[in-house]
Amino acid sequence: MRFFKVILVVFIFFSFGYAKRGAGPYLGVGYGKSKFYANSYYDFKDDTSNILTIYGGAYINKYLSVELNYYKPGSYTTKANKEVKYTITDISTLAHYPFYHDKFDIYGKFGAGIISTSKSGFDFVFGAGVSYRYNEIFSFKIGYDYFDFGLDVNGDGSSDYKFKIGSLYGGFEVQF
Repeated sequence: MRFFKVILVVFIFFSFGYAKRGAGPYLGVGYGKSKFYANSYYDFKDDTSNILTIYGGAYINKYLSVELNYYKPGSYTTKANKEVKYTITDISTLAHYPFYHDKFDIYGKFGAGIISTSKSGFDFVFGAGVSYRYNEIFSFKIGYDYFDFGLDVNGDGSSDYKFKIGSLYGGFEVQF
């Protein structure tokens, strides 16, 4: 786990350092809805929740960026009235396709990271979205992220159960 954190910090540092000066780094915040897809471990009464995402990244060029994301879903409620809460931290690569005078942007996303609850697990994130650049500094986006992860609920070091979370959100970005 510590090794992953060190690699993550080094990767982010070099990503910001090699960002194209004309594009540069950005920060954003998003809010939306998430849905928890559990195979057989949880029996949900309410499997949807609000989700907050805070992210920062850097454009390497206008077609490629690297992004660090922090997701904070609300809580999901099981039929036994137990709350299930998670936080997710991911690093992703985004492939962009800008069009219409670079005002609009369609993107695809792939990344990996850590999902934390009372147990921790490794996750993959896949996503897609569209953004609108209002001016040189501000942009708005609508995105969908899909998390695929396993958790070691028995404590034996293996991913005992596979889970999925889907998240649809709107976001606001500031580019420097």
